[in-house]
Amino acid sequence: MTYYPDSGGSCSHSAGINPQGYYVFQTQDAPGCPVSSFVGAARVSAPGTVAVLVNEKGEKGNSGFLTGSQSVVLPQVRRDGGWWTGIRVMNADGGAPTNGAIYFYHPDGSAAGSGAAFTINSAYRSVNLGSSAPAGFHGAARIVADRPVAVSAILTLNNSAEQTMMYNGCNR
Repeated sequence: MTYYPDSGGSCSHSAGINPQGYYVFQTQDAPGCPVSSFVGAARVSAPGTVAVLVNEKGEKGNSGFLTGSQSVVLPQVRRDGGWWTGIRVMNADGGAPTNGAIYFYHPDGSAAGSGAAFTINSAYRSVNLGSSAPAGFHGAARIVADRPVAVSAILTLNNSAEQTMMYNGCNR
C-alpha cells in the first residue's frame, strides 16, 4: 500500500495476505505518514486479485477503483436542504498531470452549470470539487479529464457523521 498525502510525498507499508484472508492497512503502519490528519489517496498493488474497501473517519467508506476513466458520472449530488456533497477527484494516471472540469445537470437532464476547471499536478493526488456545486442544487454531475481519474462522492446532512452516504463515480 502506498499512501499519497495531499501535502506531498508518499509513504508505504507492505503486508502479505493469505488466500481468502484480509489485512487492514492503516496510515500509522506506514513510516512517515501523517497518522491522525491524513488526507489524500492510496494505491494498492498485489501480484494477485484483491478487493479493496476504504473506511474514512466516522461511518464513511467506499470500494476501491480498478482503473480510472476520462469521463465519470455522479448520479446524486446535493447542495440543498442541509445536504452537502464532497466530490473527491483523484489523478489515476501514474505518469502525468491531469486537467478537467465538472458539469452539473438537473434531474430532467438539462444543464445546471459547471464548476471551475481543475488541474491535478501529480499522479495519485486529488482535489475536492464539492464547493463547485451550485447553491440549492439537487441533481447529477459529470467530470471530464484529459487523463484517467477516479471519483468518489460523499453526501453529508448538516455536518453529521451519522447522516452520510458515500459512493464511487460511474465510469462512462
